[in-house]
Amino acid sequence: MKRVFVVASGMFALAACGQAEAVTPDSKNPAHCVAAFNYANYWFKVGERPNQATAMVARGIFEMNKIKANGGSVAEAKAEGTALTKAYADNEKEMDALFIACGSAQDADAQFKAQLPTLLAKARKAEAEHR
Repeated sequence: MKRVFVVASGMFALAACGQAEAVTPDSKNPAHCVAAFNYANYWFKVGERPNQATAMVARGIFEMNKIKANGGSVAEAKAEGTALTKAYADNEKEMDALFIACGSAQDADAQFKAQLPTLLAKARKAEAEHR
């Protein structure tokens, strides 16, 4: 669990300015959603909104679980998310749109709703271990 939080946290930390032509935000791509939730997590922390920041970790965990359940590679997802973050970290409009699209999809997902209490508990645990 700690690794999921560190992976998500690392994506934003590795971000750089500049927009790569090859990366296009895709709300159907779980790795892109992890990056969007990590981006939002950062801004909620900066804005001193810890409950919302924790919710972003929970949302990221849900997406990482989807990647694993579909046989995806965590390393590849991290690379994809990092590339997206590097390309769009300075583009608030694109990242906010991706965050909203990913969040709306989760909010409409019955599995996400059912798992949310457990995801929040895992997020709190991961945050505590990361400190």
